[in-house]
Amino acid sequence: MSLRSRVDGVQDRYYIQKTMPASILIKIKPQQESTIEGRGEEALFRLLIEILNPDHPALVRVIQSGKDETPLTLSPFLKGAKFSDKHSYLSPDKMATFRITCLNKDVLEPVVGHFFHLSGTNAAIRLAGKRIVIDKVDMQKSSPAHFISYEQLLEEAPPQSSIILEYCSPTSFGGLTGDQSFPIPRLVLTSLLKKWNVFSPRKISSDLMNEFERVRIERFNLKTDSVRYGRESTLGFIGTAAYALPPSTDKDKRVSINALANFALFSGVGIKTEKGMGQVRRRMK
Repeated sequence: MSLRSRVDGVQDRYYIQKTMPASILIKIKPQQESTIEGRGEEALFRLLIEILNPDHPALVRVIQSGKDETPLTLSPFLKGAKFSDKHSYLSPDKMATFRITCLNKDVLEPVVGHFFHLSGTNAAIRLAGKRIVIDKVDMQKSSPAHFISYEQLLEEAPPQSSIILEYCSPTSFGGLTGDQSFPIPRLVLTSLLKKWNVFSPRKISSDLMNEFERVRIERFNLKTDSVRYGRESTLGFIGTAAYALPPSTDKDKRVSINALANFALFSGVGIKTEKGMGQVRRRMK
């Protein structure tokens, strides 16, 4: 079945090509009891690579490069996995869900095509050595599954002076200073701006970075957490942080910063967003 006819809620291939970024939900049905390390970050990353690599080795090399401006993000398990003692437990009687976001059509089309094909065949594949079936790929226009254009993100962004971000998975900026495990406004907004300008046809001036230094944290509720990949463990933070723009920030700059905050749902923040880290969403209150 073609991509055009399989995409729920998006019937036109031209629309898919022209609308970016995109967030899709993947629902899997475990075929046996499974114990997976962490919240599934490494196992889901390996699954994505195994699915894409036969037909898209060049894309896989980009995803595996580890660059901060990777064109997709991958979440840990969102629902359906019981988390205890640093492991996720999957059961055949419960569907498990994770999310992939894509920042350009060169990534979206192979990801959507392969996962839709697997959901249509009902064939068992392996996740961390255990059998699963891809049950459904959800692309309906509802959060967290969502399609939007970069132009819409800018045009629909409010000129608000207060922004709340929720860091849903461990987030870090790497580096050798103590800043890497705290959501410093400059680091958060710079991460978003760099990704935006790599993938969006409508650029935001890098002069906006001067304004980032003036944004302050009003309050936060954070804790440290870590993600393990093989023998390595990466420390990060999770929780919420509220940011305040100074009263002197003009409307255009406020709109641009708010557009970046809304973009965070798709782009993630910081390092290893392709491996489950840096999952972020904006909260309105």
